[in-house]
Amino acid sequence: SNRRLYFYLLLSAALLLGICIGSYYYLKTTANQVLEFFPQMETAVLAGDSHQSLASYNQAKQTWDKHKNFWQCFLMHREIDDIEAMFFRLKGYLETGSITESLSSIYELQYNIDHVPDTERLSFYNIL
Repeated sequence: SNRRLYFYLLLSAALLLGICIGSYYYLKTTANQVLEFFPQMETAVLAGDSHQSLASYNQAKQTWDKHKNFWQCFLMHREIDDIEAMFFRLKGYLETGSITESLSSIYELQYNIDHVPDTERLSFYNIL
């Protein structure tokens, strides 16, 4: 009877650990897919190429839109809303050609997208 209990506890712990690890890698992989367009967006902004910067933005936004609904399974909706707001703010800056604000917004959005998977990673810090 105790063996069966230990077996189920161990199985539950392994399943929980597997879900945590799998969700972290999914978030990290999809974050990197969105972020792969940011260096070319930054380069285009610095070169003053608004057409290319908007094209890179659109690719990043489409990739984000493809994954954001699944991200909502793991994250608080506030984080998703914040990232959405940053995307729209960035688009406005890119459309107006404001280099300083565009770069600042790119870096802020890049940091937030890159940082989210790390906040969801299973660690002693996140448990405590």
